[in-house]
Amino acid sequence: MKRKPGMITRFGNTRPGKMEIATVPANLEPGTLAVRGSGTTWAVYLGSERITRFFTFHEAAYQAATAIEHRSRLVERPCLTCGEPMLSTGPHHRMCNICRETAQEIA
Repeated sequence: MKRKPGMITRFGNTRPGKMEIATVPANLEPGTLAVRGSGTTWAVYLGSERITRFFTFHEAAYQAATAIEHRSRLVERPCLTCGEPMLSTGPHHRMCNICRETAQEIA
């Protein structure tokens, strides 16, 4: 699935066949997502819409919400060293993993 600019589309459990798919705006403000439920039924909501599967534990739903917020902040930027596009977490993350490993070996 190709990612649309400004949107994330995959999150949740990473096991094959267990991936949740939803469209979530990029750059979510902290606190936009809510973990709601009770007992053994918890889920992540964006407004009134449930955007994840149900989780048995509150902590698992909270971790999913944190991962979704983190993924929403990823931006595709070119690597400063080789120019290849990469997903960056912010202005401080501008080298791809290959160039970063090469730089560490040289230093």
